Amino acid sequence: MELLISLTILVIIGLLAIYCKKALQKIQTILVLILTLGMLIIAVSLLPNVRLSALFSSFDTQNASPLMSITTIIILAPWTFVGFEVISLETAHSSFPVRKAGKLITVAILLGTGIYITLALSATAAQPDNLGSWQDYMSRLDRYEGIASIPTFFASQTILGKAGIWVIGITAASAVLSSVIGLYRASARILMNMAEDRILTQKFRSSSFCFFFLMILSMIVCLFGRTALTWFVDLSSFGAIIGFGYASLAVHQLSQTHSKTSEKISSTPGIIISVCFCIAQLVPGISLIQTMKAESYLVLALWCLLGFAFYWRTMQQETLDHGGNENTTIAALFLLLIFSALIWYVKRIRSVVDIQSACGFLVSQSILLMLLVSLGLIVMLLIHAQLRKRQMRLETERIRTLENSQAKSTFLFNVSHDLRTP
Repeated sequence: MELLISLTILVIIGLLAIYCKKALQKIQTILVLILTLGMLIIAVSLLPNVRLSALFSSFDTQNASPLMSITTIIILAPWTFVGFEVISLETAHSSFPVRKAGKLITVAILLGTGIYITLALSATAAQPDNLGSWQDYMSRLDRYEGIASIPTFFASQTILGKAGIWVIGITAASAVLSSVIGLYRASARILMNMAEDRILTQKFRSSSFCFFFLMILSMIVCLFGRTALTWFVDLSSFGAIIGFGYASLAVHQLSQTHSKTSEKISSTPGIIISVCFCIAQLVPGISLIQTMKAESYLVLALWCLLGFAFYWRTMQQETLDHGGNENTTIAALFLLLIFSALIWYVKRIRSVVDIQSACGFLVSQSILLMLLVSLGLIVMLLIHAQLRKRQMRLETERIRTLENSQAKSTFLFNVSHDLRTP
């Protein structure tokens, strides 16, 4: 039933995005207003029942220091901020003033922060009768079923009765549906931008084709089950880190070119933060939680292979010389592929429980590991050969242009000399 509902929602929103774009935009606006109103009702009704003194009492952190526990929560930040940057995609293709985008992003972040805080505090507003604190409730959630297993829903039902279930249910549904619509639009805009930059085929310049492609792809991913969602959440978090770091590095480089000290100062922390988050995301064991599962590392390795394919296609169409930066890029991509494949391999080995079946399991996983690395190496060598051919062609054209310029200068000098001689 869950699978059927998910597929139905994906199809309905996808078809609305293809045939009724304006109506879908109005629906999204209404859903966001319902979400905001629902959160206000929850905040006014539930937050007065939160005991502030109980919030500062200790909680079981698995014998870890408070600093380590706080750092673990901070590591989740890239995932929570995925989505706020969508406005940067929309402003380039609409009449919306770009200068107002920063203010709108700030308001969205503050509103989102308020929603997260409200939900976190509301979960501590009520507990079952046999429990004395919210800490005991959280540590025993696996013993409860139904609404009692979801603290925010349980608090709404306890304080507001059946009306509380309707309020938080409608609010949650509005949050999910508006997110699906927003992700449809954002993903379609990214595909269209990639087509404009000749990374994808020209078919993706059509928004209808992009929406149809995303609808089919989402339905396929949906068939892998709920656990597959975490793989792509991990990748979206990693992609957010890379995008934020790349933008900060680009601003830093431009600030050196244009000698703008303010931009150089503001971009440096962005680079440092991105590097720290990247290490925390990729290296297992740094935080108390598992930032990426074994399957996520495998999908990341496949993502690197796909990146090689797109890079090869783009380099074949590119005519500019970037000064040898391409070799650094493909080397970094190949190292990321090897690292993610090895971490996936190690995690899979550690998950083996039955020693008798370990031999066949290791053989199959080792073959897949070698296949991933070999494909990455082959594609990297092909890209390197393509780059060498392009560089040789550009060098030949440069020498030919220089020779033509010298011949032209010699001809003009001789003509001038001959004119002056009489």
